[in-house]
Amino acid sequence: MFDRKKPLGSYFPAVFLSGACTIKWRFSSFPVIIKVKYKYIQAQAHLIYQEVVEGEKCIMTDHNTAAEKWLKVMNDKPSFAGRMINSFKFDINLEDYAKMRKQAEKLAKFKLAHRGVSMQEVYFEDVRCEWICPEGAKEDKAILCLHGGGYVIGNGPYCHLAGIRVAGATGFRTLTVDYRLAPEHPFPAALDDAYTAYRGLLKLGISASNIVFFGDSAGGGLCLSLCLKLKDDKEPLPAAVVVLSPATDLTGSGESHITKAGIDPVFSKGHVRIANYYAHDHDLKDPYISPAFGDYSGFPPLLICVGENEILLSDSLMVGEKAYSQGVDVQVQVWKGMFHTFPIVGRALPESREAWKEIADFINSKL
Repeated sequence: MFDRKKPLGSYFPAVFLSGACTIKWRFSSFPVIIKVKYKYIQAQAHLIYQEVVEGEKCIMTDHNTAAEKWLKVMNDKPSFAGRMINSFKFDINLEDYAKMRKQAEKLAKFKLAHRGVSMQEVYFEDVRCEWICPEGAKEDKAILCLHGGGYVIGNGPYCHLAGIRVAGATGFRTLTVDYRLAPEHPFPAALDDAYTAYRGLLKLGISASNIVFFGDSAGGGLCLSLCLKLKDDKEPLPAAVVVLSPATDLTGSGESHITKAGIDPVFSKGHVRIANYYAHDHDLKDPYISPAFGDYSGFPPLLICVGENEILLSDSLMVGEKAYSQGVDVQVQVWKGMFHTFPIVGRALPESREAWKEIADFINSKL
């Protein structure tokens, strides 16, 4: 039962756990929304599609037949739940990271629902991690999970949310990494911590061919950067990499940073200007910071899942096109009408359920 006095975020875990956000569409009665706003939502969705068809058509036509080999458009039209979420503007402001961290600390008092999995804290050197173990999971296979949060948030339960989702969907043990955050710990702190966690898995006797990297948003970009660094260091690479809405270009040069600013329900361009918190005085085009500028030759199989309506769409397309051109087995799944890291919302969203099936099938085919 919908309670209009409850925060909207409590119905959408990804938003609620992200912390501070501003919802610009307020209302007094949910039944009124259902009756009065349904046609509005349909009309809005239609207008969005018209803009997407015109604005993104070039993505499909410019790549022509080559894109068909690595770019896949998913779902014909968004579900009612997806359209509802898109009709709000959450305006998550990562620049207000201090407030968002406090919110995460409050949430740390509550246990996330994780039926069927156990959780165990572990340290690799001084890097805090947590094992999320589904019942009956094999001990010789693992998923290394790097959380999102723009490199400035992600402490508390959000660190484990994506891990709980991927462990539940795949049945594999998942190691979430509580890497150090900027601006207190700028680049390369997060990358160093992720590197340490991966080497920790190898020291446990888990072979690289039995490990998959998984990350969302900034964590997705960090997964790609970690793999690039391992490749440069001639270290063993994981069996595959899966990323959701990865932040791969901290220069913000992609077309969608402008064309999607009015559509993206989660971010606006002004709210993703946190690059300098993380990069500090380093070059934003450093591939270990912005993996869109990396060399993907020799990269493991890669699955990228991204929403059509998000600012970071170009970040995924840039990596997909480059990786394919350099011989990588890559697929970019663009989900029509979807928003940033939509699979994290969970089973309440039909597209999320479908996306997790795609992700689970991919990971199971690699492990």
